Amino acid sequence: MRLPQGKLLALIALVVAASMVMATGAFSSVTADRSTDVEVVGDQEAFLALEQGSGPNGQKYATTNNGRLAVNLDGDAKVNGQGVNPSAKTSFDDVFTITNKGSQSVDIRIQDSSDAVTFYKGGDPTSSLESAGSSLGVGSSVKVGIMVDTTSGASQGNLIEAITVHATAPNSGQAPGADGKPQDPS
Repeated sequence: MRLPQGKLLALIALVVAASMVMATGAFSSVTADRSTDVEVVGDQEAFLALEQGSGPNGQKYATTNNGRLAVNLDGDAKVNGQGVNPSAKTSFDDVFTITNKGSQSVDIRIQDSSDAVTFYKGGDPTSSLESAGSSLGVGSSVKVGIMVDTTSGASQGNLIEAITVHATAPNSGQAPGADGKPQDPS
């Protein structure tokens, strides 16, 4: 049986249109289960190591216990008194060190919940690690100092309980330290 040419073209057009509808079987969403293993390690074993400073302030105010760094500015066993001076700015240089033990350069920044406490780079209280941060190449370290400002009245009890160290890998251009030169540790 032979179809007239007009009906044949209409049938071909219908088959082509039907195949186009079937070819658009794309999906708009998918749900997939993934598993992730996260291991919490002590400060000294992590990609960023937080370690007691090697100088006098590190020895006096920072301790490491069970792989955790703790800083306590609450007095000295050799003198009578506790904590920092009220209505004063008190700086403690090089209390602890942050070392990049990872496989890529990172930009670090410290976040805390207190306006009275500032973490700074090395021995320079004007070089804040809270806003500007610091770049650390692989294997590089930065010495961290602490300034306590009680001029606004906050001088009683714990001024801060914990800090968060943020590490971000630079994503544009050459990463800090990628040229193989060590970063300035101060």
